[in-house]
Amino acid sequence: MDAEFFVVMPSMTGWELYHGMEGRGWFARWDDALEAADVMAEARHEVTGVPTTVIVEMKDRDAAIVSVYA
Repeated sequence: MDAEFFVVMPSMTGWELYHGMEGRGWFARWDDALEAADVMAEARHEVTGVPTTVIVEMKDRDAAIVSVYA
């Protein structure tokens, strides 16, 4: 079973949240984007049983896994 990814990425004036290739919202604050991604990832895992991961990409192109539901 393939994992699904929720990715928080910087945008010009805030943070964008993506689930796969689909945009799921824009947030002015990083912590709001991270909280939304975590809630969506946990809910998706609970409903489908599919492993989910929240990843944050930083402006310098580094990325960090911040939560995993498996």
